[in-house]
Amino acid sequence: MICICDHEIKPDVLDGKFICEHDWNDVIERLKNDIAPVFQSEADRQEWLEKHTHTADRERGRTFEDELSLVVVDVVERRMSVMMRFVRECDNCGSLWLKPRPFEGEWICYSPSTEWQGRPVLQSICDETGHIL
Repeated sequence: MICICDHEIKPDVLDGKFICEHDWNDVIERLKNDIAPVFQSEADRQEWLEKHTHTADRERGRTFEDELSLVVVDVVERRMSVMMRFVRECDNCGSLWLKPRPFEGEWICYSPSTEWQGRPVLQSICDETGHIL
């Protein structure tokens, strides 16, 4: 992707994802409905795992705990990816490029209205160990 400053924006350098505030409650409600059976009866948990896991994994003797963490992450990622939007930042001028629809190709540019000081907005706020800086 070429920015308005003619600089090439490379994927995965300064990329981000976001969910709009008005979509957030819907995502949370759907996640609660998707995951609630895990915390109910044993029969509900088994039914939920069978619905969300592969037969081969169950036949290999994976435990409920093994499956649960993997499946919950998968359910959360699937549910959030539908509502997630993407953003990229130009490391030359600081312009943010937003993709308003997750599965369409259009990107919209927003340029800084103040003098950009070379401080990326989409830079991680965590160190290598996962602690917030």
